[in-house]
Amino acid sequence: MILIVLLKGASLLNRIVDLIQAYPLSLKTHELSVRARRRTVKLGQSSIVYIQKGTGLLRTSDGAEFRLEPGTCLSFKGAVSFDWSNDDGMPLRLTLLQYRTIGIVGDRSGLNARWEEPQPYPEADRLPPALAAQAGRLLENGKPARDNDPRMHVLMAELSLLLREAESLSASPSEDQGMLRKTMEYMRAHYMKPLQMAALAKMAGLTPSSFSRGFKQLAGKTPGAFLTQLRIERAKSLMREPDMNFKQISGIVGFQDELYFSRVFKKLEGVSPTIYMKRNQQRVAIVSGLNLQDQMLALGIRPIAAPSFPTFYGTASGFPVYLDELLKATKPINAERTIAADEVIDLSPDLILKADFIRNWHDPEWNGAANMVHLQERDSWESYQRDIASQLNKERELERIERQVKKAERAGARALSPFSRQGSWTIVRLLPGDCRVYGRTGHAFTDLFYRDLHFQPDDGLDYRSYRSRSLEELVAMNPDRLLIIWSDPDTVAAFEAHPLWREMRAAREQRVYFPNSKQWDPWGPIGRQYMIREMTNYFLSRA
Repeated sequence: MILIVLLKGASLLNRIVDLIQAYPLSLKTHELSVRARRRTVKLGQSSIVYIQKGTGLLRTSDGAEFRLEPGTCLSFKGAVSFDWSNDDGMPLRLTLLQYRTIGIVGDRSGLNARWEEPQPYPEADRLPPALAAQAGRLLENGKPARDNDPRMHVLMAELSLLLREAESLSASPSEDQGMLRKTMEYMRAHYMKPLQMAALAKMAGLTPSSFSRGFKQLAGKTPGAFLTQLRIERAKSLMREPDMNFKQISGIVGFQDELYFSRVFKKLEGVSPTIYMKRNQQRVAIVSGLNLQDQMLALGIRPIAAPSFPTFYGTASGFPVYLDELLKATKPINAERTIAADEVIDLSPDLILKADFIRNWHDPEWNGAANMVHLQERDSWESYQRDIASQLNKERELERIERQVKKAERAGARALSPFSRQGSWTIVRLLPGDCRVYGRTGHAFTDLFYRDLHFQPDDGLDYRSYRSRSLEELVAMNPDRLLIIWSDPDTVAAFEAHPLWREMRAAREQRVYFPNSKQWDPWGPIGRQYMIREMTNYFLSRA
């Protein structure tokens, strides 16, 4: 039996000792093939994940993100659900150890033991590179052992000590680590300047050798590699801007020699800056019943033609207000009517991305275009984003985009918590002769409202997308709070004038919310962030 003993010096009079015993449950290797792209994993117990091979991204259900590369070691205390995905052209292999812990508390009255229940909100930690390397060696040595092999218990004890060491490092960072972090922030702010390693070491109060060693232990890479990565990431961002040439970009990000910049860029990205820029400047048209140009703009590509909805949005272009300025050079294609293939093909695009929508599903003229790619119908903005990024060779931008949206969702959830914590909600769209009642999932709006902003759905909404109901059926549902979206004021007024309307609890107690939501579109990352801001402003104005 392997016990980890934690002396509680400050309370020895009452509590003599705490004991924690960790029991390994399973030790397995998993691989994500080149074609698999993404997998969801749900673990009911604490776990340790070690990356053996490949690069990618791990994202937990609560929005925490970890970049994966060989040698990465993550510790999850408690049950966790996460997605892991691999980068282009590389399989991703990891070792996964699951374990359970029992806590034993000893005092003058005796010993008490109980299994520690998995936390509903797990703690996620990335081990420092030095400790991660030790953990990797231990896991590799433990592979031949079976789950009930005594060697597994020895392995678990050693790993537990490593985790304790990692906790102590993160809980009380040394003065050197604090100075190193400040130096890293300085490098992020001044990457474009000719930074000397000796000057950075002096800034951190360390000798050059100690600075380099400590920096690599903290960041996982040398100061020089860290600075180069900052410059290349900024260069890639500038390459998405119009009217920027290769020579300008190399100078802006801190490379004095453009040939050296080209060599470094190709080494890190696999292609030359010229090819990378050409990929980003391809002429792409998008045809859809949704504003999927939002996804393209988030990837840094402005389409030459995109769907517009002039009657619905009321703008001259037919684009929503938050995209109007960004799409000044884009030809609007009226998607409120049938779109003829010639309207787009005559623009000579390099690529046409076309999604199915009403009256355009099986048009042989579209199918005859050799440069057309068909986009499958999806029920989330993320799925469309991944599909479009894949077609445009922009998968590396996905992490940045999804991180921005998650940040906006968390901020919105905090701001709206006084409303989301009160009562339950039903979302409806009122049309002449039709009342669309949205289920709790299966639609970008409801996924945002219920899942990400934490509003509670009324009973009876356990279905996907929406269902058409009569006013009588809506009244019978008797919603606690009613949110009316995408509806015409005259239509809403007609519903409110009906005698049945006042029989609803939400109407009687004045809990009907009708924001001006015509511009709210959660089907793209830019629109989703705009909608969160506008929704927050609306509800706070009602406080």
